Amino acid sequence: MATTVVLLEMQVKPECVDEVKAFFKEALPDTRAYNGCQGVDVYGNLDESTNIVLYERWDSRDHYQRYLKWRTDTGVFDQMGAKLAGPPSIRYYDRVDARPGSVPVDGVTPGRQRRPGVFSYDRPRVVLPTPSRIGRLCYGP
Repeated sequence: MATTVVLLEMQVKPECVDEVKAFFKEALPDTRAYNGCQGVDVYGNLDESTNIVLYERWDSRDHYQRYLKWRTDTGVFDQMGAKLAGPPSIRYYDRVDARPGSVPVDGVTPGRQRRPGVFSYDRPRVVLPTPSRIGRLCYGP
């Protein structure tokens, strides 16, 4: 099954930030239960507290647009709009590096074995520098 990622970014009025966060805690269970929703996560910008991004995963763009219409028809979208400093940005993404038959199940790509204690997610592994690696990078082996 293909996944469409939706990034909804908003600038919240400074006096409404806590209210918006509380609103999401109340409203998002209905979003997560909506047909076609695979998951929603809310992120707050560490450097700018009025900037909030929703990272949403949907079965398709059509599923999300039906959901958005429902939220608009019920007045929730207008309620939220009154708390924003400007219109939100909504962007849609499809995965471009997917290989045929590589649909992740619980984050694990078929054909890759999960070892106990090791997470085999289908994304690049990030190696953080340790003091010994930094020394080798700066001063050689």
